[in-house]
Amino acid sequence: MGDLYFNELSVDFSVSKQPKDKEEAKKLLLDFIKSFLAYRLSTGLDELYILSENIHSIRAITPSLADKTDFFEILNELEDESLIDEIEKKLFKASITETFVSDWNPEYGFTSHIAFGLGAASKNKSYSISYCTDYINSTSGWNTPIIPVTKQELNEQGIIEESIMSVNHIANIQHVFVDHQIWKTCKCINNSPSKSLLPRKDQSKIIPEALFNTQWNQFYSEVQTYNVSQIKILGEVVALVNGWGECRSKDNRLTFNAKNYYLAVDTQHATYEVYIGTDSHQGETKFCTDVVDQTKQDKRRKLDLLN
Repeated sequence: MGDLYFNELSVDFSVSKQPKDKEEAKKLLLDFIKSFLAYRLSTGLDELYILSENIHSIRAITPSLADKTDFFEILNELEDESLIDEIEKKLFKASITETFVSDWNPEYGFTSHIAFGLGAASKNKSYSISYCTDYINSTSGWNTPIIPVTKQELNEQGIIEESIMSVNHIANIQHVFVDHQIWKTCKCINNSPSKSLLPRKDQSKIIPEALFNTQWNQFYSEVQTYNVSQIKILGEVVALVNGWGECRSKDNRLTFNAKNYYLAVDTQHATYEVYIGTDSHQGETKFCTDVVDQTKQDKRRKLDLLN
């Protein structure tokens, strides 16, 4: 699992509905960027590209607009309106600079159309990413985590063999965190927990939105309305994408380790209990910050881990 493959059919307006105006194009682009950032966070990969069959195809969400609005003009507006920040914009722009070589054997198709991006994702066992446009003459569209494609391949006898393949696909942040749960195999490793418990805390702001359609401030103002399993999954996702490895405690408490630091999930308050070693309790911190509240320190607390 690595680079994403862009589904060019999501901006092929013989297949998909084109945005009716600039605001719709801006919303589609914002969701596309957030899907990419969610995937990048979940994989833990710092260098990641959205590969396309044509280097300009990702920008094709805007040329159909009547006012000839430029793709990068809309991208700048998203930053100006604080919908993305400068770093997110730079990461996204850097990610769309690479292409892949089309392969005609095997050939992949979706309905009656050749599918380069979907096919490349299938062949390379990776993920495809789309704009969340709808199909023409249909109420459905690319908002689905799995897309079936037809694979046609010439065998050694020169006969075409046809099969149906399922492509892992993302078009929104829920596909990343809920449907595919890509964060479970995150490659991020926190080698310096003493400097930062949650080095990707700023990027992690997308997690409560993906899981519960909320933001951190709202989540903590309503924390008593969330059940134990919801708080556990939130604590688990945040820990894993910030480079912590899960370990087992004798009391079955959800616990994570990085170097000689430990985080134990407090499901009542949606916090991490912070330990240096297993017998030095430091206090607690919320899932959205790495500032430890030392007023919560309790020297009597110990961690009892399974070997």
